[in-house]
Amino acid sequence: MKARSASGQRVAEKSVLQSVQRAVAVMREIARHRRPVSIAELTTALGLERTIVHRIVRTLEGEQLVEAARGGYRLGPMALLFGNSYLDTLSVRRVALPYLVDLLERVIHGRPWSASLLIRINDEVSSIETLYNAAAPLDTQLAMGHRFPIGRAAAGRALLAYMPREQVVQLVGDEVADELADEFEQIREAGGIAFQRGVYGDMSSICATIFDGSGTPVAVLLIGGLELETHLTPDSAPARALRRTADAIARALP
Repeated sequence: MKARSASGQRVAEKSVLQSVQRAVAVMREIARHRRPVSIAELTTALGLERTIVHRIVRTLEGEQLVEAARGGYRLGPMALLFGNSYLDTLSVRRVALPYLVDLLERVIHGRPWSASLLIRINDEVSSIETLYNAAAPLDTQLAMGHRFPIGRAAAGRALLAYMPREQVVQLVGDEVADELADEFEQIREAGGIAFQRGVYGDMSSICATIFDGSGTPVAVLLIGGLELETHLTPDSAPARALRRTADAIARALP
């Protein structure tokens, strides 16, 4: 049995192209930053030789997956094309959009809040749709960003709370998993509602987990913005509205 397992692992390793893995690692490192990243920074972060990183970047640049900007590199327009193609295939996004619009009109209207839909991508959560309210200051909207480490964001913890322990450990490590265990229990007791105070300055957020038909967490619905502090309880009106909306989205999923 062990021999077959080792053989299978060797076959799997042979079927993987290291050059592609390295190119993806370069793109992911660039994507982690809100500014252009230099070759030297990529070399240090990835532990690769400078000549290898330079060749990868030049190849990606030729394919418009990265582009030069202000002494470094950022993701290029082809990355956006691929990202949009992926978003177009997500059923949860198509199903959730009208519910987000309804949430904006019924619950958020006139308040300095926004509504977002987020999914997990590896060890991060990323916003795939956000509807902004005109009452929300523009600087706070820009400060929020679109991606967060899964263990540090309420949206991420709303997903982690329903994952097996071993998967949580893989994503955040043993120590963080232990630290968050009590919060996970609170999230489950609240029916999949999570809160975060002081996300950026005075901004806070309320999150509700969206489940598929098998009970697996697939996405998170979020209200975020200013003046939310008094609503960070499971029985607050915004939290209840968010939970109802998340449940409606779940029922509508194919």
